[in-house]
Amino acid sequence: MPRRASPPSSRSAGQASAAAEAVPMMKGLPILIMLLVAAVQEPGDGRYPEMPSGRPPAIDVPNAVAAAESDMRPYRERIARVSTGGGELHLDMAPVPGGDFLMGSPESEPGRSELESPRRRVRIAPFWMATHETTWDLYRVFMFDTDRGGEEPAAAWADAVSRPTPPYRPLDFGMGVEGFPALS
Repeated sequence: MPRRASPPSSRSAGQASAAAEAVPMMKGLPILIMLLVAAVQEPGDGRYPEMPSGRPPAIDVPNAVAAAESDMRPYRERIARVSTGGGELHLDMAPVPGGDFLMGSPESEPGRSELESPRRRVRIAPFWMATHETTWDLYRVFMFDTDRGGEEPAAAWADAVSRPTPPYRPLDFGMGVEGFPALS
């Protein structure tokens, strides 16, 4: 036999009081929903705006751009700051040719792990690589000396402008930084 709802007059005083308090809260619910929706909506139609026309300002670094692998030449990129030792900071870059290779170990290799198979042919595009490890002096320019706290206005073409945050603990783990590779 189906249960019947109790008539409103048979509710306890506590139930009636709770129902009366809920009515004003329910009236404010649509306003709360509208405020939440407005707070999370993107301006406009919700899509990212188009990037401004133009490109980042070009830095003239001879040989840094090549139309083809045969045009790639070693180059030096000078860094604007001077090292603590007084010398110039720079990156020497060397071209690494592209090509194919077999990644993985042959099944006949002694000590081979199953994680090293199956072997597959991989194609790598040509790229540049620094000829030496990055020193702490050079890394510090990027890490700490690029504080842009209002010195320069953000360029219109920049999608994001950021830099590393200070580390939780020294990254040299007390082994020193002068003349040593970063994170050695």
